[in-house]
Amino acid sequence: MISLAALAFRPFLEPLPLHGTMLWLALPAVAAVAVVIKALSTPHPGWATLRQSAILAGEILAFLAVSALLLWGLTVLA
Repeated sequence: MISLAALAFRPFLEPLPLHGTMLWLALPAVAAVAVVIKALSTPHPGWATLRQSAILAGEILAFLAVSALLLWGLTVLA
């Protein structure tokens, strides 16, 4: 049976409180995604794959930071 609290949850109007420590969980997720992408895309995995994975992880984190700032700006200015 579905509770009434679950039916009343509106994710875009009332987002979950992801403060502090929850946002740090993005770092291992980004690292894992970068390692898997580079491991699957390189024909000869080695130490260069780890370096490329670190670069890709940095690019992903930079994109996330820029998009978060843009979305924050849109919500503050709107």
